[in-house]
Amino acid sequence: MRFVYLSRQANRSGYLILEHLLTETRYAPDCVILPPYRGRVEYLRHAAPSDAADAATTSATGKCDSTGSIDELARKHAVPVHHVANLNAGEGFALLRSYSPELIVLGGGWPQMLKPRVISCPPLGVINTHPSLLPEFRGTDVHRWQVLHGVDESGSSIHYVDESFDTGAIVGQVRFCVDDSDPPQVLARRAAISAGPLMAHALALIDEAKPRRAATEKQPPPAGAPYFSRWKWEDLDFLRLSWDKPAEEIRRFVLACTQESYRYNGPYFHFREKRFMVRRAIAGPPATAMPCEIGRVVKITDRGPLVTCGEGAIILTEVQPASDRFWPEAFHTAPTLDGAEFCSAFRVAAGSRFE
Repeated sequence: MRFVYLSRQANRSGYLILEHLLTETRYAPDCVILPPYRGRVEYLRHAAPSDAADAATTSATGKCDSTGSIDELARKHAVPVHHVANLNAGEGFALLRSYSPELIVLGGGWPQMLKPRVISCPPLGVINTHPSLLPEFRGTDVHRWQVLHGVDESGSSIHYVDESFDTGAIVGQVRFCVDDSDPPQVLARRAAISAGPLMAHALALIDEAKPRRAATEKQPPPAGAPYFSRWKWEDLDFLRLSWDKPAEEIRRFVLACTQESYRYNGPYFHFREKRFMVRRAIAGPPATAMPCEIGRVVKITDRGPLVTCGEGAIILTEVQPASDRFWPEAFHTAPTLDGAEFCSAFRVAAGSRFE
């Protein structure tokens, strides 16, 4: 079966899918098409946290998981590689047609929305991998949105691409459980690892069914189901902590903002006219009511300050002083302090008020 493989250069899922196909299956693409690439160091310098996560992520053990170059992987296996800025028209579309693909495989996304002429070019259609159990959590940065919403199950989906986002018929899915302490990086890594075998299974189904498309059942999004946008790293209103929310909701928000490098913006509050970002937090005592107003420090625990919330309380276990200017104008370079160090360094005591 002739197919063309599309991906983004520093994408973990795209790399692992292609690696699995080239080393574990008989399905090798006729070519790999990537967008223009400025180089790994320059990419990481300008990338937002979610993009940087694709190139280098920190695991739960603190070990860095590096994604190799898709370009190098393809060339190692003698697969031609092309860098294309616009696949929808001009030389990019002409290149695509020159391969006469039966199928287009999207592994790890593509920076453009594909136009109908591209989608209809291969007779067997276009398939894409998505890191959620579609039709739930369509969109971008869905690992973070899933953590924020407290899902207990996630997975990967392979679906046909149509003229909307993540709404095409589903070819296959794989599921895994999510712990309430899992940061988005854990979901992303598990989805990426599972995507290779899942893609191989989908290709086998499509290959067996040709010249017709593989039998699927259209699964439209539930009525009113949202499309999740990119995580709002530059929106300071979005990132500012609201202590009137339940403690568990605040904990999930902090967890959803977990980063590989604490150079970027994160959930923040004000104390004595200075901004601080909460990098890690844990649930406080199970009591539903605290004896003081929201945002007030009840006491200093051995893990950090216990802060009253709209429902319950939360312990701030890692806090970072923010730079005067927020990203993307500047990175945050101050060291992250554990909760006890933060209280000592900035004279936080029982009764202190965070805003």
